[in-house]
Amino acid sequence: MKTMRDNTGHDVPVKYVGKYDRLRDEKTKRVLARFRKARTVLEAVVRDSLADIAAIQDARDTPVAEKGNFSVTSFDGLVKVAIDQAWHIELDDRVKEARDRMLGYAKKLCGKAGDDAAALLEIVEEAFASNSAGRLSVSRVMSLCRRNIQAREWTEARDMLLASLQPEKGRCYIHVYARPDMQHDFEMVRLDLADCWPREEAKQP
Repeated sequence: MKTMRDNTGHDVPVKYVGKYDRLRDEKTKRVLARFRKARTVLEAVVRDSLADIAAIQDARDTPVAEKGNFSVTSFDGLVKVAIDQAWHIELDDRVKEARDRMLGYAKKLCGKAGDDAAALLEIVEEAFASNSAGRLSVSRVMSLCRRNIQAREWTEARDMLLASLQPEKGRCYIHVYARPDMQHDFEMVRLDLADCWPREEAKQP
């Protein structure tokens, strides 16, 4: 007896499964199989493309840039392949001590300089406020380093902030561009589902 498994893990005889439920089961699994096949193809595309790019890099007389970015064109100038290495900046544990020193300096000023000191304290507190994911905004924190404050406590904290910056490698991307002739600009070959969305056919008058 042919059965279909439901979402509770029970095997239900097909004759008791409605037409719509059989249809949605079939179609969703066809979509899944199609996406898994495409994923396998894309993994092979990336693997083989990286091997080709590595062969080009090995044949070059000059080394690849330290940051990992690389581009090369075909002999006829109609194809360009590029690797773009994304980077992001993290703050190491020294940021905590720098925060405490800057807050301490701003609080100490509050008893002496009135409104200006209170405004500085608010700026420091906002710069070190974590987002919903518990992370600090590097740009907000580093904006404190641009403030023209020469007090020793502040400059020491500023130097500590600058030292806490740590570049980290992010994702690496392969971009492929092509053009029909040298009079045209390059256009990227996009492997993007949104870009592959079917375009509505022009309506006939």
